Amino acid sequence: MRMPCSGSGLAVLALAFLAWPAAAQTWRVEPGAVVTGAQMLSPPKALRRPASGSFKLVADPAGAPGRTGGACLIALQGDACTTDADCSVHAARPSKPGNLGDARLHQGYCVPEVTIAPSGLPALGTCWVRPGPQSAYCRTSPLEPLAPNEVVRLPVVEGAYPKGARSTSWRVITCQNLKPGGCANAEAVDGVDRQYRYGPAQRVR
Repeated sequence: MRMPCSGSGLAVLALAFLAWPAAAQTWRVEPGAVVTGAQMLSPPKALRRPASGSFKLVADPAGAPGRTGGACLIALQGDACTTDADCSVHAARPSKPGNLGDARLHQGYCVPEVTIAPSGLPALGTCWVRPGPQSAYCRTSPLEPLAPNEVVRLPVVEGAYPKGARSTSWRVITCQNLKPGGCANAEAVDGVDRQYRYGPAQRVR
């Protein structure tokens, strides 16, 4: 037989509810869409095919506590890959040391998309590349927490890659630090030290 709750019983239940620890707020660094010259209010006249993008920190129950990180613009390179290391070699273009062609200034990413390797077998991903230094293609906040829901604009870049290409696909890649310094660590494991997320691809003509 169910007994009616007394006033003291309700008070105990209320106190127990208030004492229950609140769930910690978790976040994700959300990549935005790529925008092209036609969508910009004042694209730089020096660039024939200007392209840019954005990102922001948003609340996500399935996210992570970390609020630091950033994003970059990356261009389609196209080779099949299984790790980022498969793409880093292909990122460089022959050039004199010290300028944007220097291999040390490029970064390759193996984006997890189904593709076909030269062997004819499915590979785990497709190579994309940041074609120049981080300062020219990224905005990062490695130590200072990102402000929730604040849109951060990325630099405006030349949308032709390699130089002279008639069209190139671009996208925004975000990185969220799951551990301090995770995004800057070349040996970091995605999903453990950092979390990559990829925005939609957009062809820039």
